[in-house]
Amino acid sequence: MKRIVYIIIGIVIIIGVGLLLFKNYQIKKNMKFNPQKFNNISINTYEQSQCSPAEPGPEWKGIIINAPEEMTFTERQESILLPICGYYRLDMKSLSKSEGLKLNIFKKGSDKMVSGFILEKDPNPQAPEPFSTEVAEEETKDLALGGYFNSNLLDYVDIELETGEYEVYVEDGGMKSNTVIIKVEIKKNSLDDSTDDNIEKFNIKQFEENKIDKQYSFNLPDGSQVKQSENSKEYYVERIKKGNTPFESYKEFYFDSGILMTKGELFYNFPIGIWYKYDKNGKILEKVNHDTSYKFTIYDLDKKLKEMEIDIMDIESKIFVSRNDKPYPYYQVFYPIIGSNNEVIVLVVNGTTGEIIKKEKTIKNLE
Repeated sequence: MKRIVYIIIGIVIIIGVGLLLFKNYQIKKNMKFNPQKFNNISINTYEQSQCSPAEPGPEWKGIIINAPEEMTFTERQESILLPICGYYRLDMKSLSKSEGLKLNIFKKGSDKMVSGFILEKDPNPQAPEPFSTEVAEEETKDLALGGYFNSNLLDYVDIELETGEYEVYVEDGGMKSNTVIIKVEIKKNSLDDSTDDNIEKFNIKQFEENKIDKQYSFNLPDGSQVKQSENSKEYYVERIKKGNTPFESYKEFYFDSGILMTKGELFYNFPIGIWYKYDKNGKILEKVNHDTSYKFTIYDLDKKLKEMEIDIMDIESKIFVSRNDKPYPYYQVFYPIIGSNNEVIVLVVNGTTGEIIKKEKTIKNLE
């Protein structure tokens, strides 16, 4: 028992020193986050905050994180903050060999992952009484250590943020957290966030001149396919298919003025990410994040299925994906059986953990 106490003290020293090195400061007033609760937390602290994920339970082990879905700041602004709020519970054995919680951030469309450790080791820690590796591993195999952290990612990762979407996850002790998606917007000047800076309008004249049966299709210079239509003289719809992928942008425009009414993104025809609704003056009425329930994102799903040689990003592979959050978040992935016309394999994947819940054959036309 004495050795176990020394082990715990040693690990706490390693983790505690790093935590004491944190700079504790509040979110700057000229930065804005969505959800708004991220605007009101103390950064680089290690207690439970209003942004902390719920503790999954006494038997759970791993790392789970929350982050703002959107962050906005002005160009050339100093002291940028990117809060990551998390909870971890890891085996003592793995923590004793840990270098600390490792932050990883990746900008979509880039091929570079940037990483850094949240917790730094004291170069000269007070070492506990020596103990044999064999005894320590035996005595600590069933023990775990956990805690909360509210970290500014930019204090520990050398990256200059740009406008775009970023994926972030944390690793430690052989465990990997869920991946969060953060949309970053850098504004040229301080404007009211409740209004879209560039109000988009539908080209009614072009549509009326080219429509056939209330529809008009054309291609953009990058090869994207645009399909426009009118809905019972209530609003216009524009869908832009992004190359040979299952992604599609979706927009609705007011029929009388052509001003943007709704916008969002589709993946296999279901909504993903943040969708916006606007009034006729371009003021944002509503923001809805359709990914909130899915800690295991579509990008996590893609990585997992690629390991099984299933490519959900290639629409020519005749794969179909759907998802639902009732009774719990899950994905359904249908892919064809070679040599069969309508018989397919369906996978049911947990939308929180990524666990494959079910795999079975069924009949479905994937054409």
